[in-house]
Amino acid sequence: MKRILFHLICAAFAVFIVACAGIAPGILNQPPNAPSNPTPADNATDVDIDVTLSWTCSDPDGDTLTYNVYFGTASNPTIVATVTTESYDPGSLNYNTKYYWKIVAKDGKGGQTSGSVWNFTTKAVSGTMTILQTILLTDKADNTGPIYSSPCISPDGFIYVGGQTNLYKLNNTGTSYGYLLTSGFTLPIWSSPTIDCSTDKLYVGNNDGEVIIFDTTTQTYSKTTVSGAGFAIYSAPIIWGGSLYVIDAWGYLYKADLDGTVSGSYLITAKDVRASPITDGTYLYIADSGGNIYAVNPDGTVEWPYPTNDCILGGFALDASGNVYVAGKTLWSFTPSGTLRWQLAMNSQSYGAPVISSDGRVYIGAEDGVLRIVNCADGSLESASNLEGPILSSCLIGDNDIVYVVSGTFLRAVNHLTGSTIDFVELNSYVESNMVLHFGKIYVADQSGYFYVVEALSDTISDTSGSWPMFQKDRYHTGM
Repeated sequence: MKRILFHLICAAFAVFIVACAGIAPGILNQPPNAPSNPTPADNATDVDIDVTLSWTCSDPDGDTLTYNVYFGTASNPTIVATVTTESYDPGSLNYNTKYYWKIVAKDGKGGQTSGSVWNFTTKAVSGTMTILQTILLTDKADNTGPIYSSPCISPDGFIYVGGQTNLYKLNNTGTSYGYLLTSGFTLPIWSSPTIDCSTDKLYVGNNDGEVIIFDTTTQTYSKTTVSGAGFAIYSAPIIWGGSLYVIDAWGYLYKADLDGTVSGSYLITAKDVRASPITDGTYLYIADSGGNIYAVNPDGTVEWPYPTNDCILGGFALDASGNVYVAGKTLWSFTPSGTLRWQLAMNSQSYGAPVISSDGRVYIGAEDGVLRIVNCADGSLESASNLEGPILSSCLIGDNDIVYVVSGTFLRAVNHLTGSTIDFVELNSYVESNMVLHFGKIYVADQSGYFYVVEALSDTISDTSGSWPMFQKDRYHTGM
């Protein structure tokens, strides 16, 4: 009798459990069938970058299904979404990239079935990189030399770049150029020009401590001495809050009006300064060759310093949250208040400024020829690609996420996830001038005095609010 009672209790408990699971008594829940019929097909190639993923799936009990979507470039993809339909839009993908994905179907009653891991490869980028124009920049005496200045582009589309003997202006096709300083000017311009779009005036320093102010509308210029001791100005000027800020090679910061009249000078550091400063609208960020980082107020007072003991020769970048990035032999990231977020040792000297993508990756090259792709959030190294030639300038990011970098004498377009080369052109010499991209063309100069117009595989990022895609952020070199 007790045994019969026990079995009756067990049966009643089983019915209770089944009822709680939403399953009719006497019917066991069956898991969904495996997801199948993927689109794109497994191992598909030449897939459009705007593809929508789809599949088919059914449940033997007729249960309503939900789907966990796993997707990414890793062979063991992670979950990215849960959907109730048999499709998922991953957004615009990258060219020439292999993606992995799988679907896990769930019936809401504890049953679930995973599909296979599928993969597909997106199509290669259309077009090829081509050198459209090569110009040897000379002055009226046929003088030339290495170009360290980085080109900028005015609102009317002309390109300006400093040389060893003059300031040059080129049209956007590179088919004509002229030197602008006609009064016997011979001192090198290693500084990079900055354009104030509100006045159409260009500002650039020279190696004699002067700032040249060029009116791009009237095509007239003036020179003003800002460094009383005549120290060279290697970095790009910054226009901030209606004032002009210039730092010389000896670490003096000068504040002037937009006509070049100096109203204040401040000794920030007694070490050599070559890195171009930037501003977040609150502070001006300055670095010296001894690795000291300074956040400077508009009145020239230092809000905070941070000694890294590194050698910083390039420039800065800011991410969408206002965090600061700068590189020497180590890549550094700070909060706006001066707290170190993380550091990544590279063990090779960087000469360029970091650039930052809208999806939170930092790109920085170094003298060892390695392009490093770093996660903004935690400083983890996502990829390190040896491009077989010293990288002596900043990278550049296009509107389709293609990254451009000069390694040795090769200007390369590379995959933004792996750093692998998509296409390249060969230049005449190494490059220490930072590239600029506009209307599908890259403008860059090399150490032998040549200036190049290169057909790119991308166009300019139109909205840079969530990224820092090139040296000094944009084609005007605003640095903010």
